[in-house]
Amino acid sequence: MMEADPPEHTRLRPLAAAFTPRRTAEPAPRVEQIAHGLLDVLPPAGEADLVQAFNAPLPATVIAELLGIPEEHHLDFRGGTGGHGHDAGRRRPPEQRDPAG
Repeated sequence: MMEADPPEHTRLRPLAAAFTPRRTAEPAPRVEQIAHGLLDVLPPAGEADLVQAFNAPLPATVIAELLGIPEEHHLDFRGGTGGHGHDAGRRRPPEQRDPAG
């Protein structure tokens, strides 16, 4: 957008208006809640794969919620975001897994 000239810049400008400091701060408490929930399931001692258990599922979960994806489908959504963190330490029981993969 910064390098676009009118009329392209004019068309895109209203989209940027959504990113006000107030609007971008609104989800912060929920993001913190999600982050704490992901950290709570990490092993209390020892090693953990932070990419799989935290770094991948945090933005995927936030995006899923912003898109209105029901919580029961978040694990499916995570699996479709590059294959990282699809279980986030909370693997679905076999009877709840999608047989297609």
